[in-house]
Amino acid sequence: MDYLNIMGIDKEKVIKEVIDTVREELDEITTERTCRVYNEYINYYLTKNRIMHRTVDTEDYGCNYSHVFSIVPNIDDYYLIDLTYEQFHNNKYLDLLVNGYQKVNKKELNDYIKLVGNKDIDISTDDLLFKNKKSK
Repeated sequence: MDYLNIMGIDKEKVIKEVIDTVREELDEITTERTCRVYNEYINYYLTKNRIMHRTVDTEDYGCNYSHVFSIVPNIDDYYLIDLTYEQFHNNKYLDLLVNGYQKVNKKELNDYIKLVGNKDIDISTDDLLFKNKKSK
C-alpha cells in the first residue's frame, strides 16, 4: 500500500501534466543554470496537485556543486524530476533527458546525485524526503 498516496492519485499522470505545463510556461528560458527557476514551478504545480514531493538542493547534502531537482516517492521507487538535466551532457538517464522525469531506485538516485552534485556520497532516500535541510 502506498501510504504516501492515500487519495489514490495517478502520480505519473500528474507529473507528466506538470512537466508539460512548466515546459510551456518556461519555453523561452534556457535550461543552463536555471534549475532553481524550473523547480520553483515544478514545486508549485506538484503542491497544487497534492503530490507529496521534496525539492532537493545537492549543496544541502555536502556536494561540491549546487543543483536543484525534485523527487516524488512511489511504492518501491521514486520519480526523479529534473527539467534541466540536459545541461550535464550525459545520457545515463535517458528518460530523464527526454521526458523530464524518470523512475529510479535508491542506488540510481545516489548515482544521479554524484553526477549532478560532483561528489560521491551515499544519501538515504528517507533523509532526502524527511530530514531537515542543513543550516547554512
